Amino acid sequence: RDPLALLALWWGWPLLQGPRWSLWVNSLFVIGSSAFVFALLFGHGDLFVAFFCARILVLQFPLIFLFASVFNRTDVIAFAWFLALAAIPMTILISIQSGLPPTHFLNQGPGGDGTSAFLSGALDRFRPSGAFTFVAQLAAFYPIAAASFFSLTYGTKRQRFSIPLLFLISVSLLVAAPVSISRLLVFGYAQVVLAVLIALIASRSSPVTFLYGFAALFLGFVVATSVPAFRE
Repeated sequence: RDPLALLALWWGWPLLQGPRWSLWVNSLFVIGSSAFVFALLFGHGDLFVAFFCARILVLQFPLIFLFASVFNRTDVIAFAWFLALAAIPMTILISIQSGLPPTHFLNQGPGGDGTSAFLSGALDRFRPSGAFTFVAQLAAFYPIAAASFFSLTYGTKRQRFSIPLLFLISVSLLVAAPVSISRLLVFGYAQVVLAVLIALIASRSSPVTFLYGFAALFLGFVVATSVPAFRE
């Protein structure tokens, strides 16, 4: 993703230097550069590690403001569909991973070295990492997918093809919670649900609209309880 971030920043740099975002973006560069110097002088002193960590502040965080500059509503909805739909194969993957030994190739660490599974789980189960390198990244992905699900549920017109897809997404989101054995993931879900409630109240949505998404979640919960990985 770093080459893509570099290319996006190269093209979008004039937008980031406008009056709206320049203070934020330039502050990130100052913080990242300072942290880089301090890491070399007073921290670990490893040049490669310093570069690797500085790229988060220098390359990836500025993309947040670039998205805000160029994305329109259509882009956001397309992005939400991608993230929400990705929850379906991700849940299938972690369900398979959790039933396999940590040494299986689906649970191998980056580069095939060791395991990416977090062995401190529950009932002899470990915390799967999905398509990521660690369960913490999985716990960050699912709340974003949940936010995308609610954005699509309340922010788009429902079409014939979207209703079964949203139902499958809701089941996947619910099954992921116990399979991941991640309290951080569940806490992220709680934050998303709270934000949705506040948004619906602030927008003065009708009670029917308010109940629509949560009725879908309840139906998804009923189906999710029939999945063996969820019950276990």
